[in-house]
Amino acid sequence: MRVLRGVQQEKRLKGIKLELLQWLVAFLKPFQDETTKLEANHYPTLPLVLPTSVALQEHCQPQLLDNVAQEAMRKRALKFLGDTLKPTLKQKVATFLVPVYRHLVMIADEDERKKVFDYVRTKLNGQESAAEDEPDQQQQEPEPEEPPRKRPRRIGANFQKWKASGTAPKPDEVSAYLQDAPDVDIEDVFPYWKAE
Repeated sequence: MRVLRGVQQEKRLKGIKLELLQWLVAFLKPFQDETTKLEANHYPTLPLVLPTSVALQEHCQPQLLDNVAQEAMRKRALKFLGDTLKPTLKQKVATFLVPVYRHLVMIADEDERKKVFDYVRTKLNGQESAAEDEPDQQQQEPEPEEPPRKRPRRIGANFQKWKASGTAPKPDEVSAYLQDAPDVDIEDVFPYWKAE
């Protein structure tokens, strides 16, 4: 409001409900937080893309007490996520390789999970896979180095629900990993991540 007053544009806020504006700021906060984590260049972020995508999609699901405008904004944000943040096979494999997420329970589609497991099996057996040709949708030119900034050290608490549990009864290497991999803390694998 002060910014708009400074340039004599406060009339632009007439007709906008303050409660809706406050709700929108709170609704967009997780997007800002997760974007900051994914933009890091001091620790690996590839395994974060899948859980971040799923967490933000869950955040965008319509809520029971949403009014019409809030529901419309959630649907629009969900469509935008679907168009822009699609985890690639490489990103799904990176998440699979984090022991606590090895079962990929954040992927609701069993066939999609099986596709990731099968891809890893083919790579372990030295075979080429058609899925390997999947283009990375988020290829970008490298940006110039920035000075180091403090970043979170562990995966956030919102990803805890996807920790591995249960076992898989198959005898190959991927199944053995699914069944017997130790449940190490994420900060032991990626020491720069921090729980929130």
